[in-house]
Amino acid sequence: MSSKLEKDTTIALLTTEEVLTSNQEEVKVDKKEVLAELYEASGGFGRFQYCIFFVFQSAMSAYSLWFYGLGFLTQVPDYSCVFSESGVSQDICTAEKICDGDPRILSWEIDWDSSKSLYNWQQKLDLMCRPEWQAGFIGTIYFIGYVVTLLWIPRLADAYGRKKIFAWGMAIQSLFYTILMFT
Repeated sequence: MSSKLEKDTTIALLTTEEVLTSNQEEVKVDKKEVLAELYEASGGFGRFQYCIFFVFQSAMSAYSLWFYGLGFLTQVPDYSCVFSESGVSQDICTAEKICDGDPRILSWEIDWDSSKSLYNWQQKLDLMCRPEWQAGFIGTIYFIGYVVTLLWIPRLADAYGRKKIFAWGMAIQSLFYTILMFT
């Protein structure tokens, strides 16, 4: 009896494998054709799709633009120094030496002709003579805020709906980025 059961099982397995193999051969269709058919069946790409693409692209790229711009906001400029001694290398004209009161440096100014010198938060917040961690803390605060909001925003989205929270988030984000442009 067990040999008959084994034969039936073997036949069933072979039949299943043959069916799967034959179905796989039949199912081989061009994915691009299927996508094009679905695209046409959904009505194509119109003004609404362009608007939605712009809104979502703006929403998702705003964070990366801020993160990318963070380097420019905290960029340390190059300095130009007048020295008390002749033959002193311009390499010692750094923020550390200037802030430490190096006696060889008589006067200094920001070298605005340098590509590294930008009028940014280094000057506005007077971060030149502060420890480096304070300039880096600006970026840290950004990520701390990001993590803290992740603790309560999903719950608000579940309670009031993702669309409302997304819209409010975009409005608040736009407001803060507009304020950031004028700082």
